[in-house]
Amino acid sequence: MRAIPMPQLGRLVLLACVLLAVAPGVLRTADAAADLPDTVLAQLRDGARIEHVTVNDLRAAALRRGLAPEALSPSQVRDLLRTLLDRRALRLATAVERLAWTPPDSAQYRDFAAQVMFEAALDSAFAVERARRVAHGDTLTHPGILGAAMRDAELARRAPTWDDVLVGKLAAAFAALPAPAPDDGLVQRARKLARFPAVAAADTDRVIATHAGRPFTVRDLLGEWRAMRVLDRPHLDDARQLMDLVGTALYQRQLRAQARPAGAPARPADAQRLRDRTEGLAAKAWAVRHVFSQVPRDSLTLRREYDRNPSHWDLPARAEIVRRHLATRAEADGLATGLHARAAADSLAAFDRALPERVPDLVDARTDSLLVARCVAAGPRGVVGPDSLDAGVWRVVLVLEANARRALPFAEASAAVERAWFDAESERRLRGALDGLRRAYDEQVNEQAVDRLAAAGR
Repeated sequence: MRAIPMPQLGRLVLLACVLLAVAPGVLRTADAAADLPDTVLAQLRDGARIEHVTVNDLRAAALRRGLAPEALSPSQVRDLLRTLLDRRALRLATAVERLAWTPPDSAQYRDFAAQVMFEAALDSAFAVERARRVAHGDTLTHPGILGAAMRDAELARRAPTWDDVLVGKLAAAFAALPAPAPDDGLVQRARKLARFPAVAAADTDRVIATHAGRPFTVRDLLGEWRAMRVLDRPHLDDARQLMDLVGTALYQRQLRAQARPAGAPARPADAQRLRDRTEGLAAKAWAVRHVFSQVPRDSLTLRREYDRNPSHWDLPARAEIVRRHLATRAEADGLATGLHARAAADSLAAFDRALPERVPDLVDARTDSLLVARCVAAGPRGVVGPDSLDAGVWRVVLVLEANARRALPFAEASAAVERAWFDAESERRLRGALDGLRRAYDEQVNEQAVDRLAAAGR
C-alpha cells in the first residue's frame, strides 16, 4: 500500500474533523439505556471502561459550535450527540491501541504545549500588572496598552544593547516594503503585507540586540515576521517602530523562558486543551492506520472510477477577463466602442496585466455559464457588453483568454480522479468505521433524556 502524500493527508485530517462535526451515524437504543440517570444521555462500554455523554457535555459542545444550549432544535441535539459518541468511541479505541504519532504531529504538539504555557505566563503577567495599577487607582485594562507598558517596564529594568547601524539598515529595508493604502481591498492588503524585506544573506546572523545575556539576530527577527499573521503585520516606517517590534519579541521570549515546562501542571482549562489535542492526534493516527491507509489507489481502481462518468472530469469552459463597471449606458457604450479597436483592447490588457498586485479575473461555466459562453464566442480581445447589472451599473468585459469545454483523457485526469476518489472513499470508510466502533462498544442512548433536552429547545 502506498504511503499517503502529506498534502493529501492534510486534507484527510480536515475531512476527519469535519466528519466528526456533522456525523450522520445512527443512534442506537439498547434495553439497558432506561437505567441511565437523567443527566446521562448515552454511554459506550469496553469491559470495565465506560464513556458517558452527559447533558453538560452536550451543552458544552453546543457552545463550541456557537449554538445556544437552551435553544437547541431536536436535530441539533441528535447531531451533537452523534458527534460526541464518535469521539468517545475513538477515545476507547485509542486507549487500547496506542499508535505512535508522526514526527510532524509530535512537533506540532510540542509547539502547541509551549504556546499554551506562554499564554498562561502572559495572563499571569497581565494579572500582576492590573493588580499593581488598581493599587494606585488606575483601572485601565486595555490589553494592548497594558502589554506595551509591561514590555517597556521589562526593557527599562534590563535594557538591551542595540547595534544602531544595523537597526537603521533594517529599518530602511522594512520601510521600503509597499505600505497598504486606505482604499486597498483585502487581497491587495494581504499581498503587500506578505512581502519580506530585502536582507543580505551575510546579515542574517548579525546581532540586532542583546537582552538578558541572549542575542537577538536578524534571523530571529525574520522568524518573528514570518510567524505573524499576514494581516496583523505592521508597516514599519522608521527605526523606532522596528525597535518596538524587536522589543516585543524580546519581552515575549522572556515570558517563554519563565513559563512552566510543557509537562508541568497547568491551569484546568489549559490542561483540558492539552488533553483535547492529545486525543485529537491519537484519533488521527488511528484513522490513518485503520481507514485512510486502506483506501486502494491503484491505477485499475482509479480507471474504474474515471470510466463511471468520463465527462465528469472535463475541463469546464473558462475565461480570463478584464471587467469594468460604469454608471451610465453612454459611458459603457463609449468604452465598448473603444475596445473594439484592437489598439485600445491591447492597451487595457497590457495595463491590467502590468498591475503589481493584479489578481487574475477568472470565470468558468460552473459559476457563470452565460458570461463564459459569450466570452468563448467573442474570443481573445473580444468585447462582451455593455450589460445592465443594476440601476446605474453597466458592465463591459474585455476577454483576455477563453477556452471552450474540453474532455480530459484518463492520463490527464488521473490526479484529479485520485484526489476525488480518495476523499470520498475515505469519508465513507471513516463513517463506517466509527459506526462499527459504536456498535462494538454497546452504544446505549437514554431516549427519554434526549427527548426532554430536545423538547426544551423546541
